[in-house]
Amino acid sequence: MKVAILIEDLNIRGGTHKQVLRLCQFLKRYCDITIYTYVYDDSSTYPEFKDFKIVTIDDNNIAKVPRKFKRARKQYELLKLIDKDTDIINVHDNGFEHLMFFALNKFNIVWQINDMPGIFGVGVSKGHKRRRFSFRKYLIQKYFSYIAKNIDNVTVNVTKNKDRVLECMGVQAEVLYCGVDLNEKLKVHSFNLDSKDRVNILSSGVFFPYRNYETQIKIISDLRKQGVNAYLKIIGATDRAPEYYEKIKGLIREHGLDDYIEICGQVSETKYEELHNWADLFMFINIDQSWGLAVFEAMSCGLPVIVSESVGATEILSNEIDSIIVNPVEVEEICSKIKRLMWDREYYTSIAVNAMEATRKYTWDDMYSKKMLQIFNNIKG
Repeated sequence: MKVAILIEDLNIRGGTHKQVLRLCQFLKRYCDITIYTYVYDDSSTYPEFKDFKIVTIDDNNIAKVPRKFKRARKQYELLKLIDKDTDIINVHDNGFEHLMFFALNKFNIVWQINDMPGIFGVGVSKGHKRRRFSFRKYLIQKYFSYIAKNIDNVTVNVTKNKDRVLECMGVQAEVLYCGVDLNEKLKVHSFNLDSKDRVNILSSGVFFPYRNYETQIKIISDLRKQGVNAYLKIIGATDRAPEYYEKIKGLIREHGLDDYIEICGQVSETKYEELHNWADLFMFINIDQSWGLAVFEAMSCGLPVIVSESVGATEILSNEIDSIIVNPVEVEEICSKIKRLMWDREYYTSIAVNAMEATRKYTWDDMYSKKMLQIFNNIKG
């Protein structure tokens, strides 16, 4: 079987990129795989992508195209590059609506939707600038719905996105949960907070407003006012929403926390491991994050995780057993949980051990890749 994997960009390390990588590593045992993307930078994404054939567009073909047509032209150029004997096109997330439309009668298509297209104004796009009704918005939504109804399959990574696909596009999607990487270079964490006078908190996620980093700043500020020697480090690319990044930097300065909060940006695998080994706990209090792969990666090495109730990962987590689930804007509640983790050895150890045990069941092959291959096989008959 010949499969084309489409992802918008390969110049960043993110959850969708890890999902694509693990899928490709599994599929190569059974399929001929080619990855198609608009941009690829092997130094900025996961290095294992070098093992695959990657096709990108020629920017010269769109350089002189008027701005309002560039999105469609990019997709047209990428479509032309897809081998004609491809059996399945597997689209990951957004940025390919025109390509899918023109490929409807040429290829079998499976669309993995991790975040709903922004035009619908739901989930992480709740504040989308086109959220108010307009006839143009209505037509674009109908366009997406037409595509979703006429391709072979739509998959999502969490039930709430299945519900949104049904509500917004009138299509039943299949839920395929993400897996977890077990990194042997990450130390197994145990309670050691009583041996030092500080707590090291790690957070992660590409800088977007729904990441809710402003609340994390308030948490560190309040903890320090309460006499807790708290430090925070944040992993995440800062160039995708520069205005939000500047806002967060300004808030750190405003609260006088430059010595206690560090924005690490996008980091190498070595630095990623170093930061996880440094941390005492992991905080992920996004507003309506679709899944939250970083949560499980932290759990896998025994880091207790504080995760917001609107994060999709909570669908398979158990509060106060393998994680701590909180309201993402309740600063006082979150501070209280952090202090309990600092002072209660039994509580910390119980959360850490259960977290590690839970993640051992969530392999990429079993949770995601095998199920995607079965969908491909069913389509091919």
